[in-house]
Amino acid sequence: MRRRLVPAILLAAALGFGLAACTGDGEPDGRSATALLEATGRVAVTPQEAQTVIGANPGIVIFDLRTAVEYGQGHLPNAYSLSYDASSFVYSIANLSQAASYLVYGTDGDDFRAGAAADALVQAGFIRVYVLEGGLAAWPGELTEE
Repeated sequence: MRRRLVPAILLAAALGFGLAACTGDGEPDGRSATALLEATGRVAVTPQEAQTVIGANPGIVIFDLRTAVEYGQGHLPNAYSLSYDASSFVYSIANLSQAASYLVYGTDGDDFRAGAAADALVQAGFIRVYVLEGGLAAWPGELTEE
C-alpha cells in the first residue's frame, strides 16, 4: 500500500505545481514570450508572432523538420529541409552556431518533430529556438516549392 501511495502523492504534487504555475494568459508564471526564451532557450510562437520574429531577425535560420518529400510539396520561404530523425538530428546540428536564432516547424500542432527538435537544440546549448505553433498547417503566408 505504501509503495503505491508515494508515487500517487508525487504525481498529485507535480500536477498541482504545474497548474499553479499557469496564469490565465496561457504563459507559465505569466512570463512573456521574450522572458520564456531568455529563461529556457525556447518558446512557442503563433504564426503571427513567427512572422514578426522572422522580420526582426534577418539572419534567423528556419528548419522544416518534415521529410524531403513533404518539404518538396511546399515550405516556408528561406526554410532549410532538416528532416527530424532523433538518431541523427544531434549530429546534423553539431556545427551550427548556438548563438543564432532558429525557427522550427513540423506539419501541424500534432507533429512531435518541432518540439522534440527544439528540446534537442536547447539541450545542445542553443539559446534562441522558436517553435511554430500549429506547424505549417497554421501558416497564413505564402509557401514556396523552390
